[in-house]
Amino acid sequence: MMDLPLKLGILYLQSSQYSAISQDFIRGIKLNNLPVQYYMESIDIGINDRQVIEKIQKLNFQEEISLIIAFLGHHNTKNIYSYAEDNNIILIVSNLGANIPYKLEKHKGVYINSYGLNEACYSLGKYFAQQGMKNIVSSSSYYDAGYGILEAIEMGLKEKQMSFLGHYITPFNPRENEAEIMQQVIQSHDGKTVFAFHSGLFAEEHGDFIQQTNLLDNTEYYFTPFSIKENLPLNNTSQVYIIGSWIENEENSEDDFIKNYKKTYDGEHPTIFAMLGYENGLIIKKIYNSKRKLLQSDICTTIENLSIDGPRGSVFFNQNTNHTVFNHYIYEIFINENQKKSIKKSRILKNEGCFFERAMGMEQTNQTGGWQNAYLCH
Repeated sequence: MMDLPLKLGILYLQSSQYSAISQDFIRGIKLNNLPVQYYMESIDIGINDRQVIEKIQKLNFQEEISLIIAFLGHHNTKNIYSYAEDNNIILIVSNLGANIPYKLEKHKGVYINSYGLNEACYSLGKYFAQQGMKNIVSSSSYYDAGYGILEAIEMGLKEKQMSFLGHYITPFNPRENEAEIMQQVIQSHDGKTVFAFHSGLFAEEHGDFIQQTNLLDNTEYYFTPFSIKENLPLNNTSQVYIIGSWIENEENSEDDFIKNYKKTYDGEHPTIFAMLGYENGLIIKKIYNSKRKLLQSDICTTIENLSIDGPRGSVFFNQNTNHTVFNHYIYEIFINENQKKSIKKSRILKNEGCFFERAMGMEQTNQTGGWQNAYLCH
């Protein structure tokens, strides 16, 4: 039985590219002003299952903590989830959803609150198919193509017997005329729509290449959120969109989460990592408000039946998969009246929760997702 105030464990990451990833994640959790005692452990880049289990054991054995929030990747999670289940530890896991969770079993007491990038791309593929959009080409980097993002959008396309006309992948060591080659490949397929996914330094590199082409003048582009950098050239005729479950934009700029985050942290804007942390904090708040003394089974029941109204709107757990369910959106980037880049919601992609159920029951057919870290970057 758990006495309150709760002891809350947090497993946080390290990243050279996203140096503030854990700070943002923890800030999001703490923004809820939870009446808890925090105990934190670093898990490096989140791919070593033995290390993660050791940190869980330390929190559990030394501090008697059995409720833990963690930011993990997709690599070797089965061992971690099985350990938590076998030892009556409640584990709330966040990730970006970089890969498809093939044959991932549901584990009692383990709950996944993902950004759902794979699910968003799957939904985008279905949207392309429903709209009858053809002449679609993908554009990515050698690094980012190692995740399951492309496979996810192809799942959505194939439901309507559609597929990409071609793929362009920037090699690890770009050629001197890489921008020219990129344009030639996309135009050789008569590409009218491009799905582009890059992250970190490779997103900046891609922006530099696009600047050397006229692709944004005559091609509709759909990006993942981590692909958008300041060097992406836009004009008043560009048709540029972002697919994702949450992005700070014109319409949500006055939301309580964003306003409170900026007020609390000296005007800094919340990131996707902060948003996930905040949602996890809302889940803990629901647990805290449910009863004064909580058995593990009580906490599981609370989580499995809760619904939170967070930055992404309504979020709840699918009881068949223990993954959160939420809608996805297509956002439009445009030049506003002040000649600055701005973002607004363009379309909602309703989520019926079938993606994870389908994916978790499927065998992996291709060896994708070779990269192991938790945050889409090196």
